[in-house]
Amino acid sequence: MFRHVLDCIRPHEITPREHWIPDDARTTCAMCNERFSLFRHKHHCRTCGDVVCMDCVTKKVAVSPTADPANVIVCVLCLARRERQFLFQHLSVSVTSPQVAVDFNHPFQNSCFSDAEASHDGTTSRRTQPSKRPSFFRTLVSRTFSRW
Repeated sequence: MFRHVLDCIRPHEITPREHWIPDDARTTCAMCNERFSLFRHKHHCRTCGDVVCMDCVTKKVAVSPTADPANVIVCVLCLARRERQFLFQHLSVSVTSPQVAVDFNHPFQNSCFSDAEASHDGTTSRRTQPSKRPSFFRTLVSRTFSRW
């Protein structure tokens, strides 16, 4: 329903490269604390600038009025923060509402655990297996949503 809005990163949300955390400042992923290696490469989240592994990011589309759309890497923490902010701003979800619950089987709420990209006809073009995502993220987002 709102997926197309959440899939787009606006230019003011992207952290300039000079403000990124330096590669040599991290030996482990800022999200899952897994050690970087030959098989676990360093990537920078384009919204917060932190150094994370590929298991802890998803790709979103950066939209700018002056440039062509481009895929950018966003960490799951920034994505969860962004989704929560969107819900607060646009859906007027009450903080004390007893109806607020996170259903990780719902595709909208589960979007930060999947790299699924829906095509225009509603089918899924690509999906990474949820088992590859550390359970840390379910706990993190569960805690994030439970603070409502």
